Order: sequence, then structure tokens, then C-alpha cells
Amino acid sequence: MDTGKDLVRIRNGVWFLCVLNVLGIFLAIALTSYQLNRSIAAMRDVSVQRSTEQTLINELDQLLESNQLDALISRCEKEIRDKPLSRTGHFYLGLAHYHRGDQANSCKHFEEAARIDPTWAPAIESYLKILRGEPAARD
Repeated sequence: MDTGKDLVRIRNGVWFLCVLNVLGIFLAIALTSYQLNRSIAAMRDVSVQRSTEQTLINELDQLLESNQLDALISRCEKEIRDKPLSRTGHFYLGLAHYHRGDQANSCKHFEEAARIDPTWAPAIESYLKILRGEPAARD
């Protein structure tokens, strides 16, 4: 048994394990950095989408408040053509038809908006009850 050779093998093994650990640390840092950058990009995308949707809501609100129902319907139909799953487009199209007295189209678009985003259902339900002739909820 050669103790010198055994010590060299042990030393080389320790060095090898140290190098592996350092490479593992660098790999972990690189992957974490990559995931962080992806998360930041995704948050920016969500922020831009919210900002864009808020701009759309402001535009549609202005058309509704100024009673420009033809322009509102036209703008909502364009929004829905561009984005068929636009809850905002369907909701405001439902509102436009509601104010025009077009019960069938109003219900159709309100129901579609609620189907696309169920979190909007409570706001939509009051309109649907009125359109269906159901009694208003009592507080």
C-alpha cells in the first residue's frame, strides 16, 4: 500500500468535488438569473396588457357617457374582431345594446363577457336580471 499515492488520489478527489460544487453554484446562479429575467418580462407584459385594457375601458366609457352608441358598437365590434376573447369588448357591447333596448344582443354579449371572465359575473348579473325581468335583489 502506497500512502503517497493514496493521498494524491484523495487530494485530487477533493479538488474534483470542489470544482463540481463551483460549477453547480454557477449553474444555479445562471438558471436563477434566467428565471428572474423571464419573470420580470412576464410582469412587464401583464402591466402593458392592463394599461392597454384600461385605455380601452376609458375610451369605451367616454363613448357610453356621451351616448355615442353607434360609435361604441362599432369600436366594440372591432375589438372583438381583433380579440374574440375580449371581456371588455363584449361587456361594453352588451351595455350599448342594453341602452338601445336590444335585449337579445345585450344578453348575448353580457353572457359572453361573464363566460370569458367569471370574475365579471357579479357586475353583469344585475343587468341580466333586469333584462330577464327578474326581481331586483334586496339588501
